[in-house]
Amino acid sequence: MTALHDRRMWERLTRRYHKRDWSGPGNFLTRREWEGARRLFDRHCKSIEGAIIDLGTGGGAFWRVLDLLPDRVIRIDIIRTYAPVSAVGSFVQADARHLPLVSCKVGCIVALGLTEYLNDLDAALHEWRRVITARGRLLLTWSPPGALGNQVRRLTKPPVYLRKDEAMLQHLTQSGWHPVCAVEHHGWQAMVVAGPV
Repeated sequence: MTALHDRRMWERLTRRYHKRDWSGPGNFLTRREWEGARRLFDRHCKSIEGAIIDLGTGGGAFWRVLDLLPDRVIRIDIIRTYAPVSAVGSFVQADARHLPLVSCKVGCIVALGLTEYLNDLDAALHEWRRVITARGRLLLTWSPPGALGNQVRRLTKPPVYLRKDEAMLQHLTQSGWHPVCAVEHHGWQAMVVAGPV
C-alpha cells in the first residue's frame, strides 16, 4: 500500500469515525482495552522520563478519557483531521513507519490499535526502535485471530492483519525489542510492554 492510498483510506474512515456514536458494545470493549493498557502504562511506562509518543493517535481519546500525562504526549497520526480533535499534547502529522524524530530521544511509545493496519510491521518496529531511548518503553497492542470480533473486522474494514501472540513476540525480538511483561488480553486486543535490546 502506498502512503497516498493509506492517507485516502484513513481520511474516509476518519469522516465515519467522527459521525460515530460512542455508545453500545463496541465502546464497552474499547474501554476494557484502554483500562488494560492504562494498567500496563502505569506499571511500566509512567515513570520513564522523556516524551511520550502516541502513534496512530486518532483523536487522542486514550489520553482524554483516562487523563494520562497530557503535557508529555506528542500525538502522531497520518491524518491531519485529527489535529484539532483533542487538546491533549501536541500533534504531528506523519506516517508511523517514517517518524520525523531524532534518534534515541523518545522515552515511551504508545501504539494502541495501530499494528493491525501495518502490513510491514518489522519496518515500523525498527523505526520505533530507532527513536526510543536506551531505557525507553513501547506499549503495543495487536489484534489476535482468536477473537471472533477481529475476524468480523477483517471482513468489513480495510486490510486488518491479525497476528498470533507468538508471531508478534517474534516480530518484536527480530526488531530489537524484548518484552518486559507477560502478554495480556483485554477486549479484542492483546498487549505487551517492551524495551529496547
